[in-house]
Amino acid sequence: MPRRNTTAAITAGFVGWLLMTIWIYTGRYLGLPKTDIAKMIGGSVTGTKPMMVAWMSTAWWYGMVIHFVLGTIVFALVYLYVVLPMVNWSPIVSGLFWGLVLWVVFETVILKAMGVGFLYPRTAAHPLAWVIEVVVAHIIYGLFLGYVYAAMVPAVNRTATPIQPATV
Repeated sequence: MPRRNTTAAITAGFVGWLLMTIWIYTGRYLGLPKTDIAKMIGGSVTGTKPMMVAWMSTAWWYGMVIHFVLGTIVFALVYLYVVLPMVNWSPIVSGLFWGLVLWVVFETVILKAMGVGFLYPRTAAHPLAWVIEVVVAHIIYGLFLGYVYAAMVPAVNRTATPIQPATV
């Protein structure tokens, strides 16, 4: 059975979450749509329309904390205990796969459940640019989740320990 390193997975989840969040919040300076994931989540949790959630308000912080916990802990542990054992790929490739799975679920299920649209928010001025920004964000998350996990856990500890013959 492969050894699992929960600390490495959570650390990798934090790095992936941080870089994804930096991409989302700095994309507007690169000409991408102004996306505020904390507003979207915080608005959904508090029952406020996302556009009415003020920067750094209580609802905004609820959204950011939820995004942090999901990216740093929940999705990192699902990656460690479900994705890695299920696919027999390198941590980096499986991280990329997991990031894309999260993107598909976000675009097709979560946005619809939040009532903001399907594939992109109805208020997005440039829907294709928004979709590209969000898919790149999830690719960043998945790649760095896998990369940092691979860097922290030596390859020999990620593979199954061979069965030793019994000695009599």
